Amino acid sequence: MSTASPALAHFVFVIGSTDDFESANDLHIAAEARAIGNTVDLNFSRHPFSVPSTLDEDTIILIGRGLAFSNGWCEDDTISFLMVDPAAGGRIV
Repeated sequence: MSTASPALAHFVFVIGSTDDFESANDLHIAAEARAIGNTVDLNFSRHPFSVPSTLDEDTIILIGRGLAFSNGWCEDDTISFLMVDPAAGGRIV
């Protein structure tokens, strides 16, 4: 008997420096611009990842933060948000 894997949900955790961004909306605009191939010369990064669709939002946010923090970011002086992967709608969670 085979058990089906849960469907995957695709997210992007975006984090940027408060030196370059005043709001999450400013960061979102820059992240969208870079996602479509525009050059954006500001200090931020995007961390795409996929998780089982059954995970709760708090756990998904922790995974996104873990990816950013393990790549040199920290919570101090940053703005961040989680969004559904732009290919899946791009809304902020």
